[in-house]
Amino acid sequence: MDIDNLSGPDGGVGVEQGFVTYTLPEDILPDASITAGRFLSSFGFESAEPTGLYQFSVSEGIPYPGYQNGVAVNMKPVEEVGIYAAFVSGVWDANDTDVKDPGFEAQVSLMPVEQVVAKIGFAFEDIVVGDTEETRSELNAWAQFTQGPLTLAAEVDMLKNWPSGELIIEDGIHFLGLANVSLEDVVSAPVAVTVRFSGIKLDDKDDATDDMSKEITVSPSYAPNDNWTLLAEVKRRLDAEVTEVAIQSLLTF
Repeated sequence: MDIDNLSGPDGGVGVEQGFVTYTLPEDILPDASITAGRFLSSFGFESAEPTGLYQFSVSEGIPYPGYQNGVAVNMKPVEEVGIYAAFVSGVWDANDTDVKDPGFEAQVSLMPVEQVVAKIGFAFEDIVVGDTEETRSELNAWAQFTQGPLTLAAEVDMLKNWPSGELIIEDGIHFLGLANVSLEDVVSAPVAVTVRFSGIKLDDKDDATDDMSKEITVSPSYAPNDNWTLLAEVKRRLDAEVTEVAIQSLLTF
């Protein structure tokens, strides 16, 4: 996720996010608002914050934009549909504040029934690689189904002109499948288990070689109360044959 340099381009103290939101009067445009400043991209099933994840790590090769600088519009024409659009100085670069060559991000949210949420979005911006200008883009789509103790989710990202290493431009796909099940009714304790399979595949357009990374994650969790969650994670990198283990304690207020 391209939000790792929040300290600013010169290494000083920076602002992670800071924005103002104006809600339009109902008689002008119901359920609509305008946001300006530095805010988080709308893309992605997985959250930028640990409290929004079902497990410790994010998926393999996660390509979402991170924090952006610009202006965004939110609308909800009907209860089941949401529309989002943003003009930003840089889609994937949190430190880009030059508005001369802006990027664009848009997303449609669908909530046809209580158990289902689906979102599809598209983002693009022009980038310069060597002496060539290309349009970098991402088509993101994900859906989540929740019924009782079971949550299922799937996500796919279609990537175009994706920078990968020095002066390399690739097209590719990122994917994610996740299942989370609560075992509270079975073991009489607030225990849940998450299983996730994800990966990214990039194709080098210059020499027709493929680069694919994938992983599988198993993460049990236990919530002693509403404000405290303990979880463990075992992630196996299938392409590199590397196993990673993590333990996390989360306190929320």
